[in-house]
Amino acid sequence: SAGDTLLAQVLLPAAGPAEFVNDLDPALELYDPGGSLVASDAGGPLTYAATVTGSYAIRVLAENDTSGEYVLHAVAAPKGDMNLDGTTDLDDLDDLVLALRAPARYEALYGPLPSLLADTDGDGDLDFDDIPGFVDC
Repeated sequence: SAGDTLLAQVLLPAAGPAEFVNDLDPALELYDPGGSLVASDAGGPLTYAATVTGSYAIRVLAENDTSGEYVLHAVAAPKGDMNLDGTTDLDDLDDLVLALRAPARYEALYGPLPSLLADTDGDGDLDFDDIPGFVDC
């Protein structure tokens, strides 16, 4: 829906020691419902504030003549939807606390960087100034 935050992230299996080689250097492209490229990113999670309601398409590319396996994690979430259930409500507060206290643990559980969803004051970071955005829900 328009106003939701679209998040896409490529996870690479077998990127650790004693695992098969996965040399993929991924990049993402996001296309709006009309087929226009609206966002792209290489290396990090792609985020986009949806401007229109409809189906968006994500294209995964291999950069620098690389190849490998990947898992695409994509979600459309309203701002503040910390548990990724599609709504921002009081059920998100526990996950907000987790994101504030242990951002790496939050990311391991849910995938996207917590600051992408929890930055309710729009200043570009996740901190205690974002709490009023949750209280107002």
